[in-house]
Amino acid sequence: MWSRSRYLSGSIVWMLLLLLSGGWGGCRDVPVQPSPPPCEWGYDKLRHIVPPSGHMVIGASMDGKMVAYQSIREDSPLRIMNVVTYEVSEFGARPYLPKGESSAGIEGVIWCPYDHRRLMVLVKSMDQEGRFRDYAFVIAFSGGMAVRVEKVIPESPGDRVFLHWMAISRPGADYFVLSGERMYWLQQDTILPLPEKYRGKPQRRVWSPGDQHWFGIVEDENGQRRFLLDGEEIRLPRGTGRASWAPNGRSLILSLYNDKSWENKGPGIDRFWIITDVSQVLKNSSPVVEPDYVIDPAEQWCMYSMDPVPRFTSDTTFAVSLFPPGFFTCYIYEVSVEGRILRQLTFEL
Repeated sequence: MWSRSRYLSGSIVWMLLLLLSGGWGGCRDVPVQPSPPPCEWGYDKLRHIVPPSGHMVIGASMDGKMVAYQSIREDSPLRIMNVVTYEVSEFGARPYLPKGESSAGIEGVIWCPYDHRRLMVLVKSMDQEGRFRDYAFVIAFSGGMAVRVEKVIPESPGDRVFLHWMAISRPGADYFVLSGERMYWLQQDTILPLPEKYRGKPQRRVWSPGDQHWFGIVEDENGQRRFLLDGEEIRLPRGTGRASWAPNGRSLILSLYNDKSWENKGPGIDRFWIITDVSQVLKNSSPVVEPDYVIDPAEQWCMYSMDPVPRFTSDTTFAVSLFPPGFFTCYIYEVSVEGRILRQLTFEL
């Protein structure tokens, strides 16, 4: 019989072990290696217990030094952390929206390819009539972590959806891939033809730094999902979700949903697959992908993740949101590709 007090007590033991290890304060030099209590929560229970509070990773700079995250609470500001100094800045869209509109949520972030102190924040707003609009804010940090808004781009009649900040960009000339196979020149507010390299399906691709490689998912006419790496089909588990790249442009991390959460469309990341060099995958004669590292948070640490995808903080470490059984708040941790929890990055909500 499941006992809430049993799992709460188990999680308290987990916390005490973590505190005694010296790693709770986020010290990189002291690896956090807790001995987890018996982990008996299956995903059938977890599927109904989404943490009501906590932090979710939503993006990272190309070099991994800056991580963007948000509270699970509605209409919470975007937070950007320098993972080297622990400095945190906040950005809220409300002051920059027209009168009568309020922020209805942050849709995502797109980082500048040549400057980790600049990014685009995609925001959805709602007016008093309940109508939604989309905005793109280009923000930068000026002096420390002070946020400066460079430009506000409202939606246009052309269904302008920003997908990617292109690697050909440079100071004074920033280019974006738009929906509908178009390119946008930020400084001139101009739509241009999209280079052939970025055309074709899927439109939403996850590009590596320097735009050398890309990962994407498409559905065929039968609704079957196909996984593509640089346009070549590869074989991955059906529950494979999103992906992100390391700063080196070769390592890739994939989120794999467990079968129950995938079938029920509920939460629950089962495992993370890390591929250390995609060029080796492309050289293989077989399309079946074998990961270099597999991380199972429940099995290894008795913790669970709700993140759609972790984000690399270096070539060998990544940031991910985790919580143990019995706790209903998730925080962000830095983890090595070998599967060691190194430090906790966020604390207060």
